[in-house]
Amino acid sequence: MLSKVLLKNEHSRKPVLPLSLDQKVAVIGEACVLKVDVTDQEEVWTAGSYYGIGGTSRVLSPDDISILDGMRRYTENLVRSPTDLTGFARKAMQGSDVAVVCAGTTATESVDRRTLRLDQDALVGEVVRLGVELKVPVVVIALAPGAVVMPWSAEATGILMMFPSGQMTGLAAADLLFGARMPAGKLPLTIPQEESDALRPCAERNCPYQEQLFSGWLLYTSRDVAFPFGYGLSYTTFEYKPTKLLGPTEVGSVHVTIKNVGQKPGREIVQLYMRYPSSVPDIQEEPATQLRRFHRTRELQPGEAEDVVLKLSARDMSVKALVMVRDT
Repeated sequence: MLSKVLLKNEHSRKPVLPLSLDQKVAVIGEACVLKVDVTDQEEVWTAGSYYGIGGTSRVLSPDDISILDGMRRYTENLVRSPTDLTGFARKAMQGSDVAVVCAGTTATESVDRRTLRLDQDALVGEVVRLGVELKVPVVVIALAPGAVVMPWSAEATGILMMFPSGQMTGLAAADLLFGARMPAGKLPLTIPQEESDALRPCAERNCPYQEQLFSGWLLYTSRDVAFPFGYGLSYTTFEYKPTKLLGPTEVGSVHVTIKNVGQKPGREIVQLYMRYPSSVPDIQEEPATQLRRFHRTRELQPGEAEDVVLKLSARDMSVKALVMVRDT
């Protein structure tokens, strides 16, 4: 479940996820019931879907399991809103204990996405607004091949981001929604607050990369963001206890004990970041923060701990400013 990232899980009484089998759940949006038409996709080799990226590496399956079908493996206590029309959404949400709304977007090789908004962004925003009005918690499932903007994130009760998961997307989503599997993924990218915060797409043949080393998640290290690189929630809670740290000029290992202090089993991904001191020459040309190591723990039962050792080399501690300009 590492390609699925739980971004938000709140409620006034207790976290909205995982869902319980006795809850009545409104399932909203056409993206929740998506069935990929393989015949249509075969005609355009760059065509992508909410389950996979288009292009030469895509895998087509006639047996995709939708999120609705996956949820039906757990319960039939579901109210389906069959379209992206908000009138149906309101009707489904009335009398429901919780709502799940699905939205997605696609990507392919050779071209940039023209927008970072989900295809059903307006629907999600309206369902989240209805949730506040009707006092129904709303869980958003974002099926995305990369970064997207989430202007409704502050009002959403839960957000589950699913990167391309293939034909078993529905089962994976349902396992997480109902707690059969524990979320452990961390964001491999940054979720910006606004589209304007990201690098703009380039439609030309020659595209200068003027951001130098400040590309990807490093572009956002000095900006406010919606969700940062490396972020991800769990259904349990972990305690970090450093047992050995390094001095400013030392090379060696960082030791930390990770303990599950929550009520459910789970895995944690430990991340080691380094920040260079301002006294380093040419530091302005280097991203101030660097990810140097990460480690995924084994599944820890409540009360169980794991000792983690993160080794650093002299190269990890060094700085070499680099300016890149590429033509593609």
